[in-house]
Amino acid sequence: MTLEDFPNWLELWTQLVPGARGSLALVKNYVPADKCRCGPFGPLRSHPDFGFVHSFHEDGPLDLPWDRLAQMDLLVQESMSYVGGRRDFLQTWFLPYVMQNWQEAMLECPHGTAFLMLISLDVMQDWMGINAARSFFAVSVALGALVQRAPCHLKFSVLDERFTGNSFFPNFDRLPFLLGIEHVQWRCHPESPKVFVYEVDDRWTHCHLCASVGMPASDVWLHLMLSASTCRTSFAEEADMFFVPRYRQSGAGTNYTTWYRTEFMQLLGELKHFPARPQDHIFLFPEEFWPIVVDDAFGPDGPLRTSVILSPEAWPVSCSMPVGASKQVCAHTPSPPGLIVIPSFVDSYRRLELRKHNRPVSQRRVLLCFLGLEGTGRSGTTENYRHLLHALVGEPGVHIEAFLTNYREYAQVMGNSIFCLIPKGIGTWTHRLFEAMLAGCIPIILSDDVQLPFPDLPWETFSLKWPMRRVDQRLMRYLRYLERIAPELKASVDKHACWFDYHSEDHECTPLFGLTRQLRSGGMADDGSSARERFWVPWRPEIVWHILACTECMEPPGREPASDGSAGSDLSHAGVQALCAGTNVC
Repeated sequence: MTLEDFPNWLELWTQLVPGARGSLALVKNYVPADKCRCGPFGPLRSHPDFGFVHSFHEDGPLDLPWDRLAQMDLLVQESMSYVGGRRDFLQTWFLPYVMQNWQEAMLECPHGTAFLMLISLDVMQDWMGINAARSFFAVSVALGALVQRAPCHLKFSVLDERFTGNSFFPNFDRLPFLLGIEHVQWRCHPESPKVFVYEVDDRWTHCHLCASVGMPASDVWLHLMLSASTCRTSFAEEADMFFVPRYRQSGAGTNYTTWYRTEFMQLLGELKHFPARPQDHIFLFPEEFWPIVVDDAFGPDGPLRTSVILSPEAWPVSCSMPVGASKQVCAHTPSPPGLIVIPSFVDSYRRLELRKHNRPVSQRRVLLCFLGLEGTGRSGTTENYRHLLHALVGEPGVHIEAFLTNYREYAQVMGNSIFCLIPKGIGTWTHRLFEAMLAGCIPIILSDDVQLPFPDLPWETFSLKWPMRRVDQRLMRYLRYLERIAPELKASVDKHACWFDYHSEDHECTPLFGLTRQLRSGGMADDGSSARERFWVPWRPEIVWHILACTECMEPPGREPASDGSAGSDLSHAGVQALCAGTNVC
């Protein structure tokens, strides 16, 4: 959705949203057709977290110049970075005042008012519910459509017909779906079980607009997609499975033990069908920190021991102190038996940036990149080997540096690189894998124990999984070999990226379709251990055995050869010995 779609969306809104029919008429009465003053507006006081609003006197009034807001918008649009303090400022100062003086605001600066109303939709839902957010959107859409005939000396990004989103509007083009007027039916696998989606108390799913942003937002998007899917049933008695929505932001805080033993157990008590059919219930934990006590939940008498768990992390992280505390000691805990690994969420504007800079291999000038380098010591709260990447800094064709806060530059680097390093983070999974896929950058997975989404995909045709402790010249040597088939690998990356894209236009290639394909077996997950080697390479595995093993006479960590005697692409001890026996390298 762009500005060109506003008139059509407005007409639809006036039909569907209570109170929205009068939005256009009201706006027409207050929007000047031929001028835009956008001068100082209203007595407001400063807010310490809002960098573009400055008090003129400690106890005196503060004008809110619209040009300051336009400058803030410009900064966000150009830097593609997050600007803090938005929600706090809106909740404390702007919205309470404008809601009492909105006619004055539209008369003074309709362009700025449309901008501010759009960036306030999540706050409005948080305060007054989804219908208030819909009505707010209807008014802002009316303003956006009408101000095109009143050119303004100030520029607001959302009023540009080419605008697709930024950190203020991370899923701008998905607003109709998020707000419930785009009636899309998402495809499930034809053999998917019928899924009943619980309507839980608001405290578990409060303000889905607030929670719909960032990589943990898979809990919101899968909830909304399942609710509008071909496999949903409204009748619990005919359901094969039951999805339990609970958003990450709904209150676990930092002390998971207390929350699990009080709040989470209350949630279980509210699930009418859970006592009789716990094995058919689906829970989603969208990051490596699960807000439960793993030993209690999945132990012999644990309430979730037979349930289906969705998460990007197969080995949840447990810490000796509350999450976020200093001097944490964290470790991975065993994977539950009913696990299905899912992709994390990539915001729409990030996805569009990554796809926009997805170049053909022939136009990529960097062999290998990683943006997220930290100090020379080991980093993170769990075992981590990112410090080994320092050995590659300065290598020809290698771009390794700290994380770039400007997401456009981040996407440009990935789109200009043939291979992207995907090292382990705090968890065994990492969000960079799904960003690399969207950028068409062949991922090199450096996380020995990670379990990946959808293990039935041919991962060896579009990725490498390399031992994370052996990131050195041996890897570079192999990549020089592999560069000759990079176009074929990149084509496979592009072909399979839709499986990890929550905005995919192909509704038979989405995270939901992949998930329901796994659920069709009755809910118990296949973690891929029977079908996926611990490491793999897409071409000439004997070269890798030579490079990794023979140069040091070391046994690489890996599985034994398959039962049929073939070594495949696994870095197995037997395969290494067979190759090295006839050489003089070791």
